[in-house]
Amino acid sequence: MSSPQRASYEAIAKNYSTVIVDDNVDLAWFKTYLDPRVKIELTLTNFVESIERLEDWADLCVTGISHSFSSDTWYRSQNLTAQSDLAGKDILDSIFAFAAKSTELRKLRVFLDFHAITTSNLGNIIEWFYRQPVQVLELTGGCWRAVDNAMKHRFYQTILNCTTLDKLKLDCIDLWFLKFVSFTLSARSLQLFTFDMDSEMARALSRRLQGSRVKHLTIEFYSGNSVDGLRCLLQDLDRTSIEHLEFSGLSIDVETWCELVPLIANSPLKILTLNAARFDSKFLSMFAKAIQNNHTMYELDLSTTCIANNDLQLLIQAFTHSSRQLATKRIKLLQSIHAIDTLTVHSLKLLAATCGGEFALICHPLVVVFCL
Repeated sequence: MSSPQRASYEAIAKNYSTVIVDDNVDLAWFKTYLDPRVKIELTLTNFVESIERLEDWADLCVTGISHSFSSDTWYRSQNLTAQSDLAGKDILDSIFAFAAKSTELRKLRVFLDFHAITTSNLGNIIEWFYRQPVQVLELTGGCWRAVDNAMKHRFYQTILNCTTLDKLKLDCIDLWFLKFVSFTLSARSLQLFTFDMDSEMARALSRRLQGSRVKHLTIEFYSGNSVDGLRCLLQDLDRTSIEHLEFSGLSIDVETWCELVPLIANSPLKILTLNAARFDSKFLSMFAKAIQNNHTMYELDLSTTCIANNDLQLLIQAFTHSSRQLATKRIKLLQSIHAIDTLTVHSLKLLAATCGGEFALICHPLVVVFCL
């Protein structure tokens, strides 16, 4: 960095109240030019060097930390309000025990890597919810078989009725609680990932969503026995607060998807996200015709690595049609690899802009797939 550039950064650095940095930052410069009260979200990138330097951060206000170390040596700042961990089997107990005793922690994201969740782990999470106004809980992966139903009942009863909870993500879970636990969903963002959602469970979820505060719903599951429940869920959308619906991992054939298209198109959704390995031309053709008559949806996100250019053009033309009187009409194509060349992307952006809309290609780190 040149001297003039460095001077300009130094002149404005103290104006920031929150910064996001990794552990390679020049800590001496950081402490000199930033407000000592600045809230820091710290990403640890190198295990050995990070652990050796953690004490250097002790006098700073680290409110968020993210790392992927499978070790019990991790940062326990009293100011910590958010934590993200890729948890090895040996540190799960420490993570949840820390949460239970923390006086500040509000957000916890843990990738469990299919390790077993224990009764003690859930007990600590429950204690955390009792002690703090929890805002975010994300548990990705993990095996729940070792926990008895009584503890699961307490766990679900506690977290689902938490009035401060803004985002809840539960992965690899048993959805029996939808039928047997008394709760009113308070989270604004609900992400459910499961292998066993059948139509009965989907109907139960639909009933629970009515009257809830959920605005963003993500559903990922792999059962082909859920079509009737999905139909019920889509039919009941106007009785819910859901504005953003995301589907992923659904084992449903193209013909069935085509049956569901009118329900999607007639829904009051504002944002729809579909994750797919590929999009079938028959489905997209029907979807384009139907979505042209929708007057609430302003954003369509497609996460895929395989979609024909002519299908994408048809979809853009329908979604940005002049009859759709919306201030914003945006289509995002999310890909883990750039499968479309630069020239094609430019022409698609131009097509959308000409019709009064937007098109964006975003490189996404991971595409979760199902086939259409």
